[in-house]
Amino acid sequence: KKDEEEKVEPLQDDENKKMETTLKKTLFWELLIRVRAESKKQSDLLLKEKINAIKTEKPEQWKKLTSFDVENSEAKEARQDLFGCLVSKFTESDLSDARYPPSTHFSAKKHYDGNIYLNELLFQANILDKEFQTAMKALTHDMNQEIGGSASFRAGPVKTLTRSQTKVENDYIRESYPTSAKILDLNRCAIQFDDIDDMMQFIEKFIRRVEQNKAHCIKKVIRCKNGWNSYREDYPQ
Repeated sequence: KKDEEEKVEPLQDDENKKMETTLKKTLFWELLIRVRAESKKQSDLLLKEKINAIKTEKPEQWKKLTSFDVENSEAKEARQDLFGCLVSKFTESDLSDARYPPSTHFSAKKHYDGNIYLNELLFQANILDKEFQTAMKALTHDMNQEIGGSASFRAGPVKTLTRSQTKVENDYIRESYPTSAKILDLNRCAIQFDDIDDMMQFIEKFIRRVEQNKAHCIKKVIRCKNGWNSYREDYPQ
């Protein structure tokens, strides 16, 4: 009986230690979440102050920023296949449900659209990415020299397959086949500016260079998504 009691006590100690460890992890995680939430709150307040300063001190530039757009009749219907970047090897009727009845785990049309066609797009994007990043970096340098600006360039990663598939399923589900052709932003970069004056000058000159075919491999601005035109003071974006 004594031996049995001695065996039970170590087991209870182990369970208590495990419980204590789990509790510490949980409390730490809760604290981390609260710290991050507070940090974001302070960051949002600081962003509001900076934006309000721009709106007050440079109202004309703020108006230009929030209303900026690129007029292009092709923007609404812009697709990779319509511009000849990648044309589907199969028509929608080639892979129709009537010809290849879908099962619970496979649809010929959906598989080709969201896997094969999309992967071919990503293959091309990765092959061309170095040329794109080099061109945008050179343009940033050249236009800084031209306008006396200090914009900084940062290369971005090619959009992943998972992220691309999610975007197709959520944003383009109602588009015509192949829906993956609607994804245009596979190659990405970021350009950061110190002030709104530099940014507006840079954007305007960039558009002009593209129109004059003086932007290296950048041939045309197809679509512009200006998040600032939907800015709300109570929710910085």
